[in-house]
Amino acid sequence: ETDPLSSSVISVTKVSCGDAYNVIPSGCTVGGTFRSLTSAGLDALRERLMEVARQVALAHRCSVENATFMADSFPPLENDKQLWKWLDESTGLKEGFPAMLWDLPPTMGGEDFAFFTQKIPGAFIFLGQGSKLDRAMTIAASDETGAYSETVYVPTNVSLHSPMFHMDEDVLELGSALHAHMAATSLHAMMAMASAQ
Repeated sequence: ETDPLSSSVISVTKVSCGDAYNVIPSGCTVGGTFRSLTSAGLDALRERLMEVARQVALAHRCSVENATFMADSFPPLENDKQLWKWLDESTGLKEGFPAMLWDLPPTMGGEDFAFFTQKIPGAFIFLGQGSKLDRAMTIAASDETGAYSETVYVPTNVSLHSPMFHMDEDVLELGSALHAHMAATSLHAMMAMASAQ
């Protein structure tokens, strides 16, 4: 049903049924998310999801009731092609910064930034972290003998929504420099275009 060259994901992330182990519940709540790389793909997923859910419920003499979707469901995040090309060709980003990977495949994450790119041209860039497998972190604690501190090692190469996520703060300086450089470069480009007119 789905175009093999297009990506679609349905994730069931929440199921809540009943309160007791020895009682058959009268109802069940199921929740989750679905993702696509296009708005048309999201619409098709929403329609097909409801179609299948109703038919499966009907096959078991049940019904689907109170099906709701987020009113402002996350649209796919699409980088502006011209802006992306400008970023890719920006010589300043090639010099003085670590090597950047500009041709990453699309991801299926939901992102607030997508709402901005629907209104104004934008480009979403992964700063990236995980430059260290483990980062030393000192935690303060106390027990019956008193207060103490302990150094633990936490991974910085796990995804943002993992319970093991820990920010590698060493990348913040690079991120700040990158944003400042892009802002200054775009202002210079706009000034050059204005004076050329």
